[in-house]
Amino acid sequence: MKISVIIPVYNCKKYISECLDSIINQTYKNLQIIIVDDGSTDGSEEICKLWAGKDNRIEVIHQKNRGVSAARNTGMKRMRGDLVSFIDADDTLDLDMYELLVTLMEKYEADISHCGYKHLVGEEVRLVHDTHKILIQKREEALECLVGGKLFVGSLWNKLYKVELLDNLFFDEHIKINEDILFNYQVFCRANRIVFADYAKYNYIAHKNSSACFVTSDLKKISDSCKVNEYIYKHSRETKLFSIAAERYMRSLSGYYRICSQAKNKEERRRIRNRIWEVYCSNSKIGKSMKTTAILLRFFPGIYTNLYRVYDKLRKPNWEV
Repeated sequence: MKISVIIPVYNCKKYISECLDSIINQTYKNLQIIIVDDGSTDGSEEICKLWAGKDNRIEVIHQKNRGVSAARNTGMKRMRGDLVSFIDADDTLDLDMYELLVTLMEKYEADISHCGYKHLVGEEVRLVHDTHKILIQKREEALECLVGGKLFVGSLWNKLYKVELLDNLFFDEHIKINEDILFNYQVFCRANRIVFADYAKYNYIAHKNSSACFVTSDLKKISDSCKVNEYIYKHSRETKLFSIAAERYMRSLSGYYRICSQAKNKEERRRIRNRIWEVYCSNSKIGKSMKTTAILLRFFPGIYTNLYRVYDKLRKPNWEV
């Protein structure tokens, strides 16, 4: 089976060579490598051309800067593989990642296979779980983990999808954050069986002041997060996933409320509090934490804001993406 590897590139001159080196040297060789240069201005496009000259599996597409989702959509229109993988241009893969994912897909007759990852910060390698456990899930079980944030991340880069699942499905180019969660939710809804192997095979690299990072304002991030989670909340209304989706949506709304508190936007804060209360009242299975949040925001918003400030100073940083 051929894998179409789609790599959006925007000003990744410092990192793209290492990324491509880890892909062309995979132990699984049947690859179509699609680089979509999204209007880079730092010379990335020239480096990509040089790599295409070294390996005939690489093809480079150039377009005006339209964002990472538009770049992925462009790549999807050119894929010729049976399977597809989306890789970030400033990360790397262990050389046997695709071999593992294809083997899992074939062995368990899965529609999606995915693995764990390492978080690299400077010289420090932070393994995220890496239990070496293999989990075979039906659609409903995998969606519960995806939406509930359990066991695995909702990112694109550690996953391998059957191309047939993506028929008439594209990334929402207006969403700048959580577009991966939305896309994965839509794809998982089409899958019958999904296999997860908790082997850390993808290398998520934290680059200080990286030009490869797409900069998005905090307000835009949380606003898009709310839109994605509202979609999942509404879409899952008649399913067992509804209470989990409701909590996820409430959590993003409460984050939006805190951003608006900093901006002192009273009308928007009131609207958000009312929406959180509506969602809370729509589901009797909301957990204690979000129940407390809903009640505090409804009746004691000042207390909620002060308590969260204290919590935010005391909580430990999360290594997971």
